[in-house]
Amino acid sequence: MGTGTDYTTDTTNVNLITVVKYIQPIQFTDTSVDATTVLWDFGDDNTSEERNPLHEYTSNGTFFVTLTGYNEFGENSTTQTVTVSGIGTDSYEAEVEGEGEEEVMGCTDSAAINYNSHANTDDGSCIYEIKGCTDSDAKNYNPNANTDDGSCEYDDDDPDLGDTDTTDLGDTDTTDLGDDDDKDGKDEEEETPPVIPPTPPEEEVQTIEVAGQLKLTSQNKWHVVNSSISSNMLFSNIIPSSTSIKIIHNGQVFGRIITFAELPMIDINEPIHEAKTNDSAEFSLTINPY
Repeated sequence: MGTGTDYTTDTTNVNLITVVKYIQPIQFTDTSVDATTVLWDFGDDNTSEERNPLHEYTSNGTFFVTLTGYNEFGENSTTQTVTVSGIGTDSYEAEVEGEGEEEVMGCTDSAAINYNSHANTDDGSCIYEIKGCTDSDAKNYNPNANTDDGSCEYDDDDPDLGDTDTTDLGDTDTTDLGDDDDKDGKDEEEETPPVIPPTPPEEEVQTIEVAGQLKLTSQNKWHVVNSSISSNMLFSNIIPSSTSIKIIHNGQVFGRIITFAELPMIDINEPIHEAKTNDSAEFSLTINPY
């Protein structure tokens, strides 16, 4: 999407006008990008503000059809020629000069790692970079990560530590005390202090670090394109107004609160003014699974 006077409406010979021959009215198709309103001029003193209008010509001839797109940054237009013949006969025909280039399927999002600069139709194959721990031996291994970010953590607990503590305590408290009493020749029996069992450690709250890719659909609404865990698990553990999210857009980090979550969309409490519709961003957050 352009800014200022650089705003353009992308209608360059890609299905701008679709014509069904021998049939009136003619179906016109708008493929402009980021236009909030459009205006069609059919070249015969008729216009339309519909996105994909039907128009019927009443005379034969060559008509210059112009599509103009408008948004807050300005306007832009493109024109193609339609030749109509056979009106009033059984051989009506409408032909478009230069109907457009061949359709090329692929990933059209430049933020994806498999972006295809030659594609003009997105086929949903885009793959985005997911950072995380890629070592399956680590306790925070992320099977969905395709780029290691050095965050791997490993279990350093010593299994013999507990045995050492309990054995030493038992030997010191019982055997050593008894020997000291005999050597001193004390007849009076001393009271044995109660044995206090060790306090068990508090159970550690399990958390999951989640990372993935977002795409902005409107001011505060983001589409979760993919994540390091399943979408069902992610959305079932997001608590609106309590779950914090970190959004990385064009290298800048923004901290926000999720105010609404319903697969596959999330709302945040404050818009990221630097982001525009269809922009991509990375995200990370922490959840406490139920």
